[in-house]
Formats: sequence, C-alpha cells, structure tokens
Amino acid sequence: MRLHRSFLSIAIPLASLTGPSLLAVFYFSFLAQPVYQTEISFLPAHLDATANREAADVLEAFLYSPDLLEKIDSELDLHHHYTQAFWDPIQRISADAGDDRLRLYFRDKVTLRTSSDANLLTLTVKAFSPEYTEALADSLYLSMGEMWARIDKGNQKMQQVPAAADHDEVPDMPAPFLTIAKAHTPDLPVYPSPFRGTATILVLSFLIYGIGRLIAATIRDHTV
Repeated sequence: MRLHRSFLSIAIPLASLTGPSLLAVFYFSFLAQPVYQTEISFLPAHLDATANREAADVLEAFLYSPDLLEKIDSELDLHHHYTQAFWDPIQRISADAGDDRLRLYFRDKVTLRTSSDANLLTLTVKAFSPEYTEALADSLYLSMGEMWARIDKGNQKMQQVPAAADHDEVPDMPAPFLTIAKAHTPDLPVYPSPFRGTATILVLSFLIYGIGRLIAATIRDHTV
C-alpha cells in the first residue's frame, strides 16, 4: 500500500507534466503546418474618414457574402486548400465540412479591419502556402475593387443633372482603391529543427528524472 502511494505521488505529477509536453512536441514536429499571411492596406477613392467607415461595412458584407465565397472557391479551390485535415487537424477543417462551417472558417482566416482614425482599410488573409495566400488576397482585393467601382460609378451617374449632361455615359473612373502597402509574412511557421531538438531533450530529461525518482522511491520502500 505504501509502495502504491509512493508510485502515485510521483507518477501523477510526472504524467501531468510530460503528457502535454509530449503532445506539443509531436504536434509541432510532425503535424503542424506553417501558416502564411498577406496584408493589403488601401483607401477607397474619393472618400473622407466618415465615408470610409461606411465603405468598410459595405466591403465587409461583400467579403463574407456567399456569392463571393462561391466565386473564390471556383477560382482557387478554396475548399480543397483549407480542408486537408489529415495533415493538420487543429488548424484545418475536415473535407466533409459543409458550406456553413467553411464560411465560419473563412471569416477566421480572412479579415478586413479599419484603422483607429478610419482612414485606412487592411485586408488580412491567412493560408498554408505563400503562393496561395498571395493569390487569395489578390483575388479578394480585385473582387472588392470591382464591386466598389460599380458603386462609385453609380454614384457619379446619380450626381449628374440629366438636362445638363452632354454625354449619356460617365467617363471611366480611376482605380477604386489606392493601395498603400502590401506585405507577406509567416504568421505561424513550423518550429525549426533546433527548437524541436531542445523540446525533445527537455521532455526526455523530465521523463528520466521522474523515472529515476520512481525507482529511488521503490528501492527506499523495499529497504525500509
């Protein structure tokens, strides 16, 4: 009975310490995939700060619309890229995920935020390869630009006085967005080999230390 209590007093803390560490080492060493991020900062044309806030709401609604998601999926096979769960079950979703689940996941990987002064909009896209991340960001940015150009052109038509207009068509508008910056960065890279080696050594050290204590306690109980 005494030996059993000694065993539990060491085994339980040892398992609680090394168990999560072993799982983390296994995940980051063999399962985790790097996540890459592309950010595009821009300004809608012809708008002040107040109008920019309204533009952000319109663009965000369009960004998460089912029609745009379907369009991007047909162009870039969005579903296939994000649903390879057998590679990384934590960061990806299963291949049989429905459209609603994919839409929620998409909202987590693609965001549109407004700066504190409402003068700048930033589109952020996260995916599992730098090429795909950039392609997805560019496609979304272009789609939002096309949508905003139609709105902008429609506003220009409404502002004209029909009786005084010399032309039936409004001249082509300039670019709907002014691109301020575009950046590509690794968001969650797989830990490099030196980290894996260090983590593995630490976990093994804890295991050896715990096993040593367990053996010492067993010998002590038998000799008492």
